[in-house]
Amino acid sequence: MVPSSLPAQISHSLVSVPGVGQIAVSKSGRFIATADTSLAIHLEFDGNRLWSSGLRSESCLLRPIDRIRGLAFSDDDELLIAAINDSVVAFSIASAKAVWSYTPPRSFGFLVVSPLSVSAGEGRIAASFDNGSVVQWTSDGRIAVIWHANDAPRQLKIARDEIVGTDSFSLTRWSMHAKVRRARIRMPERIYGFDASESHPYAVTRSLHYAHVWNLETGKAEAKVEVGTGLPLVQCHPTEAAFVIADRDQVVAHRYSGEEIARFDLFGERPLTMKFTPDGAQLLVGSAGSKLLRLPWSPAVG
Repeated sequence: MVPSSLPAQISHSLVSVPGVGQIAVSKSGRFIATADTSLAIHLEFDGNRLWSSGLRSESCLLRPIDRIRGLAFSDDDELLIAAINDSVVAFSIASAKAVWSYTPPRSFGFLVVSPLSVSAGEGRIAASFDNGSVVQWTSDGRIAVIWHANDAPRQLKIARDEIVGTDSFSLTRWSMHAKVRRARIRMPERIYGFDASESHPYAVTRSLHYAHVWNLETGKAEAKVEVGTGLPLVQCHPTEAAFVIADRDQVVAHRYSGEEIARFDLFGERPLTMKFTPDGAQLLVGSAGSKLLRLPWSPAVG
């Protein structure tokens, strides 16, 4: 079921930080992690703050590579995985301490290689890097698979027992347990935003002007939706055949057919990131105004 009108109420989380740039929700839905633009990670459990961890000294200026580009929880809800600066770091949810980390070797001995995105599922953790490599780990930090490719995804997601991603010019599907590309779809425009469904064979890509809905089994675009201004944010609903795209100060929901089904007003807040809860009951939106907004995904009327 999907929402058919504006939500009656948007509640604000306990999290209040400078620019919520990343959100992760555990498989159980009870843990929510956010990362802000000052390199701090905050973890809450059932709405209560467990811990916060600042990852830079107040006396140090941020470098261009200093940012948190992705967050993900391990399947067992024991680790929070973060793509930070030039490393992938696994933090213990219980203690906030780093359990393991991976920093790729520098290109040509001096060029920093940075992680671009991170995802978890199927008992694995996967991350893409800006040198065209993809690494998979087990939860204990052991490297299971590592490979390089010209079209390796810069944005990726573990979905439906495979890795789906985009290098900005093509949409690709990769085997979870081998260095095998299953399919490749050339994009009509450069891609800036992407997400893949966990329950349906669909992915949504977003260019500067349109969001395209792709059937991963046929390789064909089934819908094209015009988008407005704002960051190229897109999220697929975890169970329903629907997705959302962000505008400058609102979120618009569509079916995979392209039909618009709802608009959520953010009341002047500018969205920086979005994430559905695993049960699909809420869409979490991190804003530039230091808020974590919770949009209820209510059943359709009639």
